Amino acid sequence: MNVKLTIVLLLILAGLTVVVLLGDRGPEVVKDEGLLFPQFVAADVRGLSWSSGGVETAVSRVEGKPDEWTVTVAGLEVPADADEIEEVLSEVGRCNVMRRIPAGEVGVEARADYGLTPETRKVRVTMRGAIVEAVLGVAGVMRDTTYARRSTEDDVLLVDHGLAEAIADRGAEKVRARRILDWSVYDTDRMSVERAGATDGPILVVERSAAERAIFLATVPYRGFVDPKLMESELLPAVLQLEASEFAADGVKDGDLPKYGLDAPRFVVAVTKREGGQSVERRVLVGADVPEKEGMVYVMESGRPFVYACVGQKLLGHLGADPVKWRDRNLTRLGWKPVDRIVSKYGDVSFEAERMTAEWNLVSPEKMVLDERAVDDWFKVLREMEVEGFIDAPDAAALGLAEPRGEIVLYPPKVKPEEGEEEKPAEPVVRILVGADRDDGPGVYAMLAGAASAFRVGPALPDLMKDGHQRLRKKAVLGVDFGTKEVTSLRRAKAGETEDLTRVEGVWPEGVRGAAVTTVAKEVLDLTAVRWVGKAEGHEEEYGVAGGGWLECRVKLRDRDTTVETEYGVVVGAETEGGRFARAIREGRAEPDVFVLSPAVLVKLEAPLREPEKVVPPDEAEDPPPPEEPDGPKDTDDPKAPEGPAGPGGDEDPGDHGD
Repeated sequence: MNVKLTIVLLLILAGLTVVVLLGDRGPEVVKDEGLLFPQFVAADVRGLSWSSGGVETAVSRVEGKPDEWTVTVAGLEVPADADEIEEVLSEVGRCNVMRRIPAGEVGVEARADYGLTPETRKVRVTMRGAIVEAVLGVAGVMRDTTYARRSTEDDVLLVDHGLAEAIADRGAEKVRARRILDWSVYDTDRMSVERAGATDGPILVVERSAAERAIFLATVPYRGFVDPKLMESELLPAVLQLEASEFAADGVKDGDLPKYGLDAPRFVVAVTKREGGQSVERRVLVGADVPEKEGMVYVMESGRPFVYACVGQKLLGHLGADPVKWRDRNLTRLGWKPVDRIVSKYGDVSFEAERMTAEWNLVSPEKMVLDERAVDDWFKVLREMEVEGFIDAPDAAALGLAEPRGEIVLYPPKVKPEEGEEEKPAEPVVRILVGADRDDGPGVYAMLAGAASAFRVGPALPDLMKDGHQRLRKKAVLGVDFGTKEVTSLRRAKAGETEDLTRVEGVWPEGVRGAAVTTVAKEVLDLTAVRWVGKAEGHEEEYGVAGGGWLECRVKLRDRDTTVETEYGVVVGAETEGGRFARAIREGRAEPDVFVLSPAVLVKLEAPLREPEKVVPPDEAEDPPPPEEPDGPKDTDDPKAPEGPAGPGGDEDPGDHGD
């Protein structure tokens, strides 16, 4: 078969397929354009109803609340699931008419062929100023198509969407809202919990801070901060996202409430939010357990006659817990607020640091650039520090907080004043007062300035302050780069023994390994502190760095360009749990600060510098040479022994000595 004939046959086959698919059972069809529901705009829909199998579902948009819908159940309007309604609107709104079959070509009797009589499926859309109703028939011959007819017309329409199947299973139960409250956690401003049998009001009242919405404050049963993570991920969601597993009863009256344990509910949870400039409150009642449904409880919203059966273990667990569970144990609630200045004082130890041009600098008691990572670690410890207990209405004097032993004050970044305005002193982000040592365990008493409660804090807080700025310093001690320098001498002294090695005309003494000397020299120049301790002056004996200490190592470097020699070194002193105290030597003079040196570095500083002596195992030793014969005749009883020289100067007979 040639190519041309093949193409012709394929075109004929394609044409026949189009006739079969679009023929619509014989009657002449004409093209139509537009939606099945003309001028459909989802936002303009006020009401929507659809029926399938004689069961009608009707939903209405709540007046003045465009995001809320109701669905009619047993003559009552109950909350509808807005997401489900939006999906139905989407299904309805994308029904385009593909073809129109004129009524004259169909006939009233032939409507049954298209599933349009009896009218078992209808969709009615109520928009602003218009109501459009359509009857839905059977599926078309093409995929995802449906036959339909507008109620005001007799023409049969073929629409490009399987609308009948899309909404057939969406009865009132399907679109009914299952959440008792469909509020956002972040919109909620206040929450209170009442417990059955409590005679003195709510057991917990929590309000969101007006100044900072991420912070929650409790007023009952204590005045203090509530853990924001627990509030936003546990307690509030347990209430706001509570869903009905079953719709237990509708149209409930007061006389029916005892059946569900809702006449005297176990818990009443009230939540409040701002809406339209006003405060709106809704109350959730938690009643009895559902019979024969383990883990389920009856729940209803106050003022609405609907009872739901909900899975309630999580909710009951939270509401029944001690309210102290929700208390914020974070010491500072600092979070990740920006801080550009630190002022810390604990007894006689104090420091002030400030961020300048992206670097942290120590302002007092001396000036130096601090280690960025060390500052970050310091903040991490402080940000994550938790209290071990609370003291409400504290006696500040008894806890040593009236005249605190120490304090940490953190300040925000400076704000440049507007032109013509004076610079105002920055208000602290956090101010922590540190009082006396605890009498119930290690640690101290502390409180936030102006707070209503004090805390019991572990030893991590005073430890953070006792070190002062030392833990924020750069760990490099000397930080000398070899560059164009070369080692000219190395002196080590320990336990009364001294190695003093000098390089003469580029050559080390015989047996000294130059590479080993260079390695030790680099260890000295690259010293890294495990931690900084403080000033050595007046404490040399205590730290063991007086004189030569336990180990002294000095290196002289000569600059190849200038031939200038400079001496560096380290004096290692008393042993600590994490290493040994040490003091650096720069340009021949001892540095003022003491630090702790790692044991690993000590091992490297004591590395051998000379070639090891060769030791020969005994089994590999050579046999000793035979002893030399003494001059002169030998005394012997053997008559066959050779005779030696006759005496000094005598001739030795080199011949054989036979028997």
